[in-house]
Amino acid sequence: MMQQIFSVASLFWVAYLFTQGMPTQLLEPTNFPKVLYMGIAGNLLPYLLYLWGIQRVQAQRAVIIATIEPVIAAVLAWVWFGQTLTAMQIIGGGLILVAITSLQLTKSKAQN
Repeated sequence: MMQQIFSVASLFWVAYLFTQGMPTQLLEPTNFPKVLYMGIAGNLLPYLLYLWGIQRVQAQRAVIIATIEPVIAAVLAWVWFGQTLTAMQIIGGGLILVAITSLQLTKSKAQN
């Protein structure tokens, strides 16, 4: 399934590149380790870990927990890159955390 998803996404990306020009910097030999690292650490590894986690917990719980990704990305961007967060973004992140917590607690009570 993931192969099909990435294949379709790759087709759209290649079509986009035809309109913008080929990114020659990515093809330079000195950048190959960085590109490979981003492919493995940024795409392959997270999906493998997600699939591994789904095997250990219920898929419904995994999907709910996966919605925390934008919140973590925003916090990491704030910490590592000095990005600023607007009040609306902070409120949105808080609402996501509240929703995830309430869904997890509701499902725990329903199972007991």
